[in-house]
Amino acid sequence: MGLDSVIPLLILLLLAFPLVAIAAIVMAVTTRERLRAIERRLLMLERRIEAGVTAPPQSAAPVIRPTVAPAVEPPRTTPPPAMPAPAAPKPAVPP
Repeated sequence: MGLDSVIPLLILLLLAFPLVAIAAIVMAVTTRERLRAIERRLLMLERRIEAGVTAPPQSAAPVIRPTVAPAVEPPRTTPPPAMPAPAAPKPAVPP
């Protein structure tokens, strides 16, 4: 490996340090905010315990009743109405 191939690697390494530092700062700030939120919640819980207040009651789960399908009438077994008998043809008589 010659000097020509090492120089670009060193430049990339030098450019990576500021990027890593910025990422670390961002992660530290968000972690600090989350920790503060957890501390606030813990303090509120401690105060509730000292005051003798329990957690607010949770509403009971709604009772789900099974739905019953409406009764279906069985099909009728009566025969269809009878068709009237066809009328007798009229005799073809000339008038």
